[in-house]
Amino acid sequence: MRDLYTSTTRTGRQGLWTLPAHHYAAGWKTEGGIKTLAEIDELGRRYAEGRDKDALLELCRAFHPYLMKYLVLICRGHLPIYAQNQHGYRINRDVEQFVRYFLPRGEMITPASMAKVARHFHLAFKEKDAGEIYDIFMELFIAAANKYDPNYTGKVKRGCRGN
Repeated sequence: MRDLYTSTTRTGRQGLWTLPAHHYAAGWKTEGGIKTLAEIDELGRRYAEGRDKDALLELCRAFHPYLMKYLVLICRGHLPIYAQNQHGYRINRDVEQFVRYFLPRGEMITPASMAKVARHFHLAFKEKDAGEIYDIFMELFIAAANKYDPNYTGKVKRGCRGN
């Protein structure tokens, strides 16, 4: 399978959707090594309970492929697909749910309508290169990690029972 993150353009130049070589995440893996939900949960728990910087770095590396998927979506304007069948291409489910937020009210979700939305995402990041966009994603991810409460589900259950 072709690696979409390091492809070259027709002119042979490196694409605008790659991280610059000097970027801190440029050498991180985008293929393979996906952690299980239990492993991610344990890393999140470790970070939330002790603000372990090593756990945060490992979490950032674990979410790197996902951040890159959205970076490519924004910079290239292409929807990530994962299979082709007799009905056409299959669009990644989490991307489909994300794109739904940007469809005009009442518009049906179709591959064409999603592609139209994807082609306009770059407008939210005018004048920014791929590294700057990635850094924005990483800031948002770290902000979310800082708010993670591993005991949230238990608190909600206790609240619903009135304890």
